Amino acid sequence: MRNLTLSRAACRVLLFALALAALLGPATAQGPARRPAPTAPPAQGLVFFTIADRLAALRAGGALPVGQAVGAVPAALDGETVPAARDLGLRLHAPDVPVETILGAVAFPVPGGDLAAKWKGMALRWARDEAVIAGCAAGSCRHAGAAKWLRIREEAARRHGIDRIDHVHAALNRSIHYATDFQINGVADYWASPLESVERAGDCEDYVIAKYMMLRSLGTDPADMRLVALFETVSGQYHAILAVRHAGEWLFLDNKRGGLAREADYTAIRVIATVDESGQAMLVAMPPARREPQLRLGML
Repeated sequence: MRNLTLSRAACRVLLFALALAALLGPATAQGPARRPAPTAPPAQGLVFFTIADRLAALRAGGALPVGQAVGAVPAALDGETVPAARDLGLRLHAPDVPVETILGAVAFPVPGGDLAAKWKGMALRWARDEAVIAGCAAGSCRHAGAAKWLRIREEAARRHGIDRIDHVHAALNRSIHYATDFQINGVADYWASPLESVERAGDCEDYVIAKYMMLRSLGTDPADMRLVALFETVSGQYHAILAVRHAGEWLFLDNKRGGLAREADYTAIRVIATVDESGQAMLVAMPPARREPQLRLGML
């Protein structure tokens, strides 16, 4: 009986040992196995990799054929030696879409903006002007401003290309009497509709708006026109001119100039912004050395 009791106790000990071993896992030569440490969450911030890592990832993702030779990665990458582009299977070429500049500056669209708000207010008044002009064009016209507008448009319609642009510029320079917004409306800044300017007077941006709307009515693409706001460093005055793209070149219609101007004619200025019916954009001047399209890297 005693032996049976001991046997039963030994069985219990053996079963407990087996259960404990199954729970802890198999032992190794270095000692009992340990549970794997929990995986740390991905590190936030910068991720560092080598060029070899990047090439391997491109091959694994199918972006780079496995059998394509891309050149050996120099062993001294961790030193001061900078590898040549060809050593890494790269080549230099001009960007597919060159960055467009206007007066040496790049335009960056901005949401809203004070100039865009003024343009929208003027556009509402211009919609009423267009109804008046359409009525005059359909029959007898007793509206002096609309009649003058139609005469200029008919004369310009008989011309083409740069001759049409020049005619609109000169004709509206003659037709609009210059006066400040304080003199005309008693406010610091008011963007008049074209008929308001033709009938009464206007300042620099009013000339621009009238020329923009005249050329637009004659078929010029609005995407090829901008009101450009700038600062004249010599006179210390803010000014506005109309930029019209013709044959891949920006031409400038400036009420201070009798003829069409080009970029080389503007030196002592600081560009500020552009605005048109699509919205407002901030102009950021580019250093002269960076105005040409820059090279970029591509795979051989």
